[in-house]
Amino acid sequence: MGRVGTVVLAGLKVVGVSGIYQEEKFHISRLKVDKINRSSNKDYIAFTEAEIIQALGYKSTDILLLHDWPANIINPADAEQFEQQRRSRGYYDLVGNEYARMLVDELQPKLVVCGHLHKSYRNKISLTSENFTDICCLANVQSGADAIALFHLSKTGDISEFI
Repeated sequence: MGRVGTVVLAGLKVVGVSGIYQEEKFHISRLKVDKINRSSNKDYIAFTEAEIIQALGYKSTDILLLHDWPANIINPADAEQFEQQRRSRGYYDLVGNEYARMLVDELQPKLVVCGHLHKSYRNKISLTSENFTDICCLANVQSGADAIALFHLSKTGDISEFI
């Protein structure tokens, strides 16, 4: 799917956005491919405004794949789990970013799968008064089973995680 893309798998529309939010890189155009060998890999870890706009253009989706976590997906009852997270100490409600959350709100996926914080976390969030999305954040590979999620697609199009 590249940095931003969409595919249809088993009748489900999947949209993916690579990278994390970095304010200083967000409004900058991505370097051309022929310049890659002259720059640091760190120049490519953040998504750009153009990539978010491209993803929004895909309209609705069934599954949204993100590297970075969307903002406001952590239930306040789960705040204690995040106190040891290096990026969120004392600020569990600041975990994630608004642009990833904007994608969730606009694309209205049934399922969001993300990584980045190397922590397993599950939640269900309200998108509208009638729609909810399941959040599945995966841990890093060294965490074993917490780095993997398996889902079942019902004949009616419902997506549920095997637990």
